[in-house]
Amino acid sequence: MRVLMTSFAQNAHFNGTVPLAWALRTAGHEVRVASQPALTTDITTAGLTAVPVGADHHLDTVMRHAGPAMFAPLRDPDFLENRPDRLDLDLLRYWDTVFTSMVYSQANGDTMVDDLVDFARHWRPDLVVWEPFTFAGAVAARVCGAAHARLLSFPDMFLSTRDAFLRKTYRRPAAQHDDTLAEWLTWTLARHGRPFDEEIVTGQWTIDQMPPGVRLPLGRPT
Repeated sequence: MRVLMTSFAQNAHFNGTVPLAWALRTAGHEVRVASQPALTTDITTAGLTAVPVGADHHLDTVMRHAGPAMFAPLRDPDFLENRPDRLDLDLLRYWDTVFTSMVYSQANGDTMVDDLVDFARHWRPDLVVWEPFTFAGAVAARVCGAAHARLLSFPDMFLSTRDAFLRKTYRRPAAQHDDTLAEWLTWTLARHGRPFDEEIVTGQWTIDQMPPGVRLPLGRPT
């Protein structure tokens, strides 16, 4: 198969994809790893084939200047849901807005998404494996018709929090269904002529590298 793996340019998020990339490669599959140019040296140092896409993100700058104040309300809640009562709807809505605007959309800039889509259309991967913050991978898979999966190298607390947010949001009247992540991904996909649905957030399945005792039981294909 042709397997396109993708991670935004952040070592801590890319490094967790390397063992699977090599396992696929040594099994005889063609593997490419796409990211912003800043990660190219790390990808090639890991012995993998890099595909630079888009312009480098400025997530570190954004977080340094605005992050401490914006993320202050999110320091105390328990996102592993040992105490789910601490995740009320107002806080979950704040989390959705802040993470989408300051992390997800910054890590998946328009040029990165567009270049990844162009490469996927050209290379025609059978499978796209994407690091959970790198929604550009799901967008590219949707556009080119490839199967796609999320690859976890940490407990799935972000999707768990997303689930809690949707459960509590959809108990409200439709007029109150603010969903910043869905709005951003809807707009991003529309630029490439494709619709949004929750599969863009969850992947068609998840590759969970966590030991069983650390996994969160989210009830999805894993």
